[in-house]
Amino acid sequence: MPIILSKEELVQSLEAVLRHVPKKTTQPVLYNMLLEATDTALKITGTDMKSALSYKIALEAAEKLRTTAPAKFFSDFVKKAPGSEVQLEVGENYLSISSGSASLKLSTLPPEEYPELEVLQGNTFTVDATTLKKAVDAVKKNVSKGELRNPVLEGILLDGSEGILIAVGTDGHRLAACKTDLEVTETACLPADVLSDVCDTLVNTGSTAYITFGEGEVAFENDVIYAVIRTLEGQFPPWRSVIPKSVETTVKLSKKTIGDVLDRAGMLAKTYDDAVRLTLEDESLTISAEVPELGSFVESIPVEKEGSDLKIACNYAYLQDVLSGIDEDNVVFGLTSPLHPIVIRPVESENYVGLVMPMKL
Repeated sequence: MPIILSKEELVQSLEAVLRHVPKKTTQPVLYNMLLEATDTALKITGTDMKSALSYKIALEAAEKLRTTAPAKFFSDFVKKAPGSEVQLEVGENYLSISSGSASLKLSTLPPEEYPELEVLQGNTFTVDATTLKKAVDAVKKNVSKGELRNPVLEGILLDGSEGILIAVGTDGHRLAACKTDLEVTETACLPADVLSDVCDTLVNTGSTAYITFGEGEVAFENDVIYAVIRTLEGQFPPWRSVIPKSVETTVKLSKKTIGDVLDRAGMLAKTYDDAVRLTLEDESLTISAEVPELGSFVESIPVEKEGSDLKIACNYAYLQDVLSGIDEDNVVFGLTSPLHPIVIRPVESENYVGLVMPMKL
């Protein structure tokens, strides 16, 4: 008896699981997804041994099933299938997938070869999935993109040392920290891209989530999914100590206005060293960029300043990334000297702080 599923729901589940299937591996079975059906649900699992995710689809009635199937071919076929429903049927060493007038038969591997996803033991906290995702999204652009030697800089720190969850991302040149109201007392650093994908899936499948901090792993769970992510090895930078406790000059300005100017300046700056120069004089902020033998850019915008005039240079893209984590339009820059970092906060909230290190003028 075949298992009959909604194509839309199956596509959603396969997309979520496929993110945890490796593109390259020495273990052939990991190119597959594990499919397990009971009389009430179909569970689909993928893993690259650094993270794993199981996705449950409710069934009205079905025969028990346990097999593995090539993840990419399975997912691609279902996405392109002509029907609104998909039928799955297991044969001897194959999985048959049918939809409308199309069908695909895929060779399978023994499910016994597939790694078992065990339930993680540890301290568990109940969180709002949307709040968690918002915090992760706010800081994820500021992590290293893999070119650095310290693996933890490719991760997001979930810091519960103050009793509430703070998400932190940094690559050593910029930093963003987003404070939530989620009551969490554990701390772990997780790969930013994997954590972001899991948060997306949590929000798409429910409002409440459960986070379990175990030994070297963190699990995320709701009624539909169960995901486990291995923590990154290494010492995360002492991020609180690098944020200046005071600044000499504050500048209030519009996030959209400065963002638009940085877009224009970046067209030139990105062809050379990514540097823009910020010149603060009276109630005006001038943004400029210069590329030898190509040209220069300059634009001024009105600001509200308290403190001294000064000049400072920084990477325009880093400034954009830090600003992207702020929801409101009114932001404040904290400045001290050309050698001190730029501190960026929203005017109306104390739940976010960003930092951009200066460049030589």
